[in-house]
Amino acid sequence: MSESMIQVTNEMFIPPEGHWELPERYRAIINPGGVGQPRDGDPRAAFMIYDTEAGFEFYRVPYAIEQTQEKIVEAGLPQYLAIRLAVGR
Repeated sequence: MSESMIQVTNEMFIPPEGHWELPERYRAIINPGGVGQPRDGDPRAAFMIYDTEAGFEFYRVPYAIEQTQEKIVEAGLPQYLAIRLAVGR
């Protein structure tokens, strides 16, 4: 682990949708979570794209939740995994 990552502050920041820039003096580990498994109450898929020149773009997009729920059930996975998709938790 690099020395720059040793001081961890455990700060959590949920960026707004759209463009976001990390101040130059900061270093961060960015984890937008699972694309189709949000846990923040918003069931839309979430992802980020990082461009070294433009910064971060945070996106929320709708997707076929019901179809995905059916596939979860058909695969024999626990029912709660399908249910939680609709509420984003």
